[in-house]
Amino acid sequence: LDREMLVGLVSKACSVLRSNDPLRVAYTIPVLCVIEASEHDVVLVGSGADELFGGYAKYLESTDLSAAIADDIKKMQVENAMLRNYAKSIGKRMDAPFVSNELMSFAKGLPISRKLGQGERKIILREVARILGVLSYDAPKKAAQYSSGVMKEMKKMAKEQDKELREWILGIGAESRRIP
Repeated sequence: LDREMLVGLVSKACSVLRSNDPLRVAYTIPVLCVIEASEHDVVLVGSGADELFGGYAKYLESTDLSAAIADDIKKMQVENAMLRNYAKSIGKRMDAPFVSNELMSFAKGLPISRKLGQGERKIILREVARILGVLSYDAPKKAAQYSSGVMKEMKKMAKEQDKELREWILGIGAESRRIP
């Protein structure tokens, strides 16, 4: 992505999500790019795995894990609905297989010990991947907002304008609302 494209995508992510939260904007941009660039009518995303199976590092430190997971699931469902609406508006369909009713019900019934413990996260998903012979079942992953370079570039652009990231994002949103 060049900088002009990134600015446009920041504006679009803010509009789709109805949010100026830097983290939410940063992880939504790669999803928007995939939805738009896909030659297929249906786009599958991996949303829900972290929320359902204890994938976030913050869960290891949580004092009320059930509440933290429930809150994150609600947020993820709202964001997925917004992204599905966006996909529909451009003639595509976005599905999130991890968020199927069956898988959500299964995940909710799992004991926490099957999801995380002793510094390990998404335990059951790693076990299934190992059983299926996935060679990288235990490989660390970087979140999309970081591995894509989106967050780094947004921070760099904000710094060049002597702004905090949230302030820079708010400015882009204000600019886009002025365009006829």
